[in-house]
Amino acid sequence: MSNILISTKVVVIGAGVSGLQAARLLYKQGIDVHVVEASERIGGRTKGYSFGEDGSIDLGGQWAGKNQKHLLKLLEEFDILLYDQYTEGKSLQSYPKYGNKLYSGTIPPLSVKGLLDLQLNGINRIEGLTRDINMDEISLSANAIEYDNMTVESFINTYCKSEDAKQSIMLAVRCIFGAEPGEISFLWFLYYCKSGGGIMSLSSVTDGAQELKISGTASAIAFRLADDIPADHIHLNASATRLVQTDTGVTVYTGYPGVEGPVIQAEYAILAIPPSQAGHIKYEPEMPFERVKLCEKAFMGAIVKIFVRYETAFWRDAGYNGSIIAYNADDELAALSMVYDAVSKDEKIKGLVVFCCGRNAQEYTRMAQTDPLKIKTRILAKLVECFGEKASNPIDWVAQDWNRVPNMYGAYTNNFPPGCLSLFGDALRIPVGRVHFAGTETATEHVGYISGAIQAGERAASEVTECIKENSVWSLSEVNRKIVEERQNRKPAMHRQDEFGLRLPRVFWLKF
Repeated sequence: MSNILISTKVVVIGAGVSGLQAARLLYKQGIDVHVVEASERIGGRTKGYSFGEDGSIDLGGQWAGKNQKHLLKLLEEFDILLYDQYTEGKSLQSYPKYGNKLYSGTIPPLSVKGLLDLQLNGINRIEGLTRDINMDEISLSANAIEYDNMTVESFINTYCKSEDAKQSIMLAVRCIFGAEPGEISFLWFLYYCKSGGGIMSLSSVTDGAQELKISGTASAIAFRLADDIPADHIHLNASATRLVQTDTGVTVYTGYPGVEGPVIQAEYAILAIPPSQAGHIKYEPEMPFERVKLCEKAFMGAIVKIFVRYETAFWRDAGYNGSIIAYNADDELAALSMVYDAVSKDEKIKGLVVFCCGRNAQEYTRMAQTDPLKIKTRILAKLVECFGEKASNPIDWVAQDWNRVPNMYGAYTNNFPPGCLSLFGDALRIPVGRVHFAGTETATEHVGYISGAIQAGERAASEVTECIKENSVWSLSEVNRKIVEERQNRKPAMHRQDEFGLRLPRVFWLKF
């Protein structure tokens, strides 16, 4: 495929769930659309793996929560069934300080002082502060500048007084974001938490973001979306390298060094890829300063996901639900971060899904390059320590190192460091001329999840549809012009600070 020139109404960059949903909705309205995708497959951060006649597993996004309405609506439309994440039996906490302990529910078995500190100074305070967050305009959030000047780690160290509480929140952040608390803006943390219904919802199985699993695989969603788009309108191995925008349209050039892909001429474009990836495209004219800096600062979380298959679900027989949370020691990273039961609905596939997150994932990637057997041995040793000798004999091992996936280099989503979103956050969603933005990072509900990707794709498709009807660009419509003018005239708000630099809700501060 070389030097093919294609003319269309809309070009979508990225064939993940968000981009495919946007393209599908446009095409169903009779709007011609083409999709370009850098990799050899569709699905983005969802990915399946087949065990042949036994069925398939998910190596990417896989869970659904009962409040993820955009995902649930689409699954209902496609007649894709859900089933409960297995929770019968005891969970296991692996904490060097206490050894391995069994527990039930979401909160791990810490000291009484640690539990009080975690609940009152950690969870309650975080849930209270999310009320300040403006989901439509993150930079307009109350105290946006103060929150964005902090990392999550600095918040934890200021308000949590026990090591148990600090380490528990740090582990939760590592598992939810795929990044270390010291890397992430506290403003981004609060925004993400609010989008997902709160820190407890994001951390929980029951009534939380990990409550339901999708029959078959979540990657099937992308294929069902693609079924509504002509096959020859989806171009794989077509990395967008250059985007030229004029008053009347856009031209997207694709390909790899030495291999030219199709050139797509369209009236509008939707970028349904993470900002960190979008920043590698050459734009003519250049994107606004805010958008350039946003893409420059965004970084993908670090995640490795491993499916360990066994002949039997022996952990269930022993009274475990398969869940492990593993804390790092002061002088050594844990072999893994968390584990869940991953037995298929029909029980033809029995296994555990292991996650390495943040620094633990980066260590996995580093070690796997030089001694893959050593890192595998470490993980199996931890499973044996927790579930017994039967864990030492898997019948299959499938590792998905997202850190090494080209054009992505991580998962689950982009994160943002301090000093970014309070200045450049508006650039996440605001269209630039004829270029619109989708992807789960741009969602206002369930950011980082499949449901967020769907919502973002639907919003972008709606924006472009309105522009086509008006034969204009987003910023020139009367309503949107006022939004742009307001943004241009906006000045940073002055915030009242307490002695720690934050205006905080009135919650009890426990001192130790």
